[in-house]
Amino acid sequence: MLRTAGSASIGATALFLALSAVTWVPAHAESSAPAIAAAWTIGDDFSNASCEAELGSEAGPKGARIAHLADCARLYPVLAPVRGWRPDGMGGIVLVDETGDAVVTYALGEADALLSVEPENVFLRLAPKDSGALITGAIGEAAD
Repeated sequence: MLRTAGSASIGATALFLALSAVTWVPAHAESSAPAIAAAWTIGDDFSNASCEAELGSEAGPKGARIAHLADCARLYPVLAPVRGWRPDGMGGIVLVDETGDAVVTYALGEADALLSVEPENVFLRLAPKDSGALITGAIGEAAD
């Protein structure tokens, strides 16, 4: 598939709209707000290596749970302390440790993915495994 600057811009816009509409709601809260609960790919543009993790909607002690991160932690040791995630309130996602402190912060970039912005020496991208979910709304299922 040929990618153009215009298609990347459309993809980034769709990702922004999907994430902007998200409000994290603990699984036990009564709300019809959407929650990002899907398989995501974590990768870097330098080695083209990647792994998968699942952002869950089930509340953990300091954010929503994240699953299947072991392969990512082996590939990217900076992710080893990650125990959960939360939205950052500006359309991005923050991966947090067991105390709720930010490990890696992702913000919307000019691609079909979120790009790490903190810490400054980490260059990772976070993209939904099913890119069609951005258009169909499959990422944002209602929390029960």
